[in-house]
Amino acid sequence: CASENEIFSIYDANNQWIGTENRSVVHSKGLYHRSVDVLVFNGNGDLLMQQRSSRKKMNPNLWDLTASEHLQPGESYRQAAIRGLKEEMNIILTSQQLDALHLLKDTHLSMHITDQFDD
Repeated sequence: CASENEIFSIYDANNQWIGTENRSVVHSKGLYHRSVDVLVFNGNGDLLMQQRSSRKKMNPNLWDLTASEHLQPGESYRQAAIRGLKEEMNIILTSQQLDALHLLKDTHLSMHITDQFDD
């Protein structure tokens, strides 16, 4: 279970860094913060999903994306995606392997499709 004391970088509505705050405060106040979502599909187009732990505060036991990670302060989207895939699914990729994939990036400010990360 993620720690409520985990520190997130927070941003204003223009995606400008304004500081850091505890996870619990960020979520309770709805502050802008960054995350990355990774969707892994097999050759048939089936989505690899995971079932959330029963210990999760939000949406326990529900099915979720392949990997979703909040960025740690100073961490890039690429680094968070690589960390998330390893921690959540034991999928180990290099930065170069990740660059070859088509990924969906969500900064909680805007959502768009990109062929590479904006690190």
